[in-house]
Amino acid sequence: MIGMLISSSPYIFVTVLAFAAFGWCTGKVFTDKAGSVDAGFPEILGSGITVNILIYNIIALAGSLFGMKLWISSFLWIVCELAAAVYAVRKSGRGLFKVSCNKAESGMAKADKTDVRSSGWHLVLKSAVIILIVLQVFGTYMYVSEAPEVMIVTQNAVKAADTGRVVTGAPMMSLWAAVSKLLLRNPVIVIFSVSQFVMIPAFYLVSLMLARELSDKKDEQWFMMLCICILNLWGYQSKYMLQYTMLYCWFTGGTFVFYGLLPLMLWILLKKSRVIVLLFSGINGRNDTGPAPDGIRDIKDGTDAINDYYTEEDEDMKNHRIINARTVAIALLIVVIMLVGSVYVMNRKINSLYDATVNLQQQVNEGTRIYEFVPSDSQETVAYILRQADGGLTVIGSGKASYGEELYDLISLYSSEVNAWYLRNDKEEDAGAYNECIKKGLEVRHTYYINVEEKK
Repeated sequence: MIGMLISSSPYIFVTVLAFAAFGWCTGKVFTDKAGSVDAGFPEILGSGITVNILIYNIIALAGSLFGMKLWISSFLWIVCELAAAVYAVRKSGRGLFKVSCNKAESGMAKADKTDVRSSGWHLVLKSAVIILIVLQVFGTYMYVSEAPEVMIVTQNAVKAADTGRVVTGAPMMSLWAAVSKLLLRNPVIVIFSVSQFVMIPAFYLVSLMLARELSDKKDEQWFMMLCICILNLWGYQSKYMLQYTMLYCWFTGGTFVFYGLLPLMLWILLKKSRVIVLLFSGINGRNDTGPAPDGIRDIKDGTDAINDYYTEEDEDMKNHRIINARTVAIALLIVVIMLVGSVYVMNRKINSLYDATVNLQQQVNEGTRIYEFVPSDSQETVAYILRQADGGLTVIGSGKASYGEELYDLISLYSSEVNAWYLRNDKEEDAGAYNECIKKGLEVRHTYYINVEEKK
């Protein structure tokens, strides 16, 4: 295992460095456009890698409609990455690698200034999460699953690499085929030996940025991350969650949507909803130095009255903000449940259709048989009998009348009726055996005359 890791280390290093560098630039642009002035390392790198992968998925999905070549999709993707990098450098300058160290001190900190001090437990939780993530990454490197659900997906990557075209309905596999072309490696090797060093940490970074948005307390943040790690381990044990667990299918489109895209969308909703809550509560709009209402000026002790007035106002604002926060949280929860439910239902339908198609193809391959009819007194094939998967028979050809009894006995071994019988013409030498079978009581539902003349 160590020897394999050493041999693959250059490819792993190049891939991780490229995804991280371009992801950082894209994350800078994304968090800036999202209005996140408190973006830290997880927000920038996690969102950047996710958005970059999403960009390629969009290019691949659009390109697959008209058979786009793989190198064109790679070229367009790299152009988008370079454009984001140039924009980030020109926008940030020397501050390109500057991050917010203390989320609570930023402009988007919560209005009630929640105490962000944490106990030492967050270090224990953080260590446990990091250990679990590292074990998952190297566990997927050491163990290659042979489950049919996994191997069937990787065939699309091999197909894209062999044909040089984007595969329809498989943008993530086209991505790994494009990466394999850039690394000059087999796509299966890239998937099982390189991709996990990018995808699994990126997914956990997106989860961490969501946890940081939900809570300012480090204990709560890392406890949420620990729960996510445990859920991934549980998904490994679940048959229904097999296609959505990082331990099996960290490289598929379903896992990208479940662990990358949905948490990123939820992060954006939370980020925007916090602004809405602040606007509704009036925290940013209130001017503490403005004049008090006229009714308060007439009170004898004006200073105490003004203080009491603003104290009651703050309490009302706080209650109003809590109500709005609960409403937004409930709405976000409903949206997330609907999204996850729709993905689950769509996946069930796609899997059902796929299973039906696979079973149908398997039945056709296993059930369809073709038999040649060579009369005992002849060395030439005069007819073919096709036995379909459902047991129905189709006969092509016939021969002269003297072959009738022998042909009838052969057909009777499989059925007492023929669904369709194709004859060259109705002449005795070409349809004689057919007429004899009819006389013996063989039922033929449809008879077709092709009227083909042999050209020499």
